[in-house]
Amino acid sequence: MVTYEEMRIVMENAEKERNQASYSVTPEEMQRFKINDKLPTLISTKKMENDKKHGVTATPGYGLIEEQCLISEATLKKTINRSIRVTRTFLYKFTIGLHMSIDEANDLFNLCGGPLRETDPADYICINYLNTKDDIHKFCEQYKEYIGKNLTR
Repeated sequence: MVTYEEMRIVMENAEKERNQASYSVTPEEMQRFKINDKLPTLISTKKMENDKKHGVTATPGYGLIEEQCLISEATLKKTINRSIRVTRTFLYKFTIGLHMSIDEANDLFNLCGGPLRETDPADYICINYLNTKDDIHKFCEQYKEYIGKNLTR
């Protein structure tokens, strides 16, 4: 769980970083904006690994991900089929729901805007929950409390 004091410090640092923002981009930084088909494939692979771990077939596996990660079956299918793009909020729920390590999560986040950063408030909350392997419902509550966006319906 993230404390108010921790979030206050992270928010202050994020505000300082925004005030010092540079609008120039290096060629290396541009690589993260290229269309990348590898991320949906990795998500599909992680889903299949979860199916095997729990001894279910592909179709019930979607329902299992819905329970564990609070990601609807339709959204997961559209993401894997590349009908919609992968967002960081999708990855927050996916990685926390599947209790991934930070290294496993960063394999996915590296393909979606860069690795998790402790200076970003939303990333900081995700890092905290990946370390503690805490409940996805508590994560969604704290995300809404600190970031102001609801991750569930």
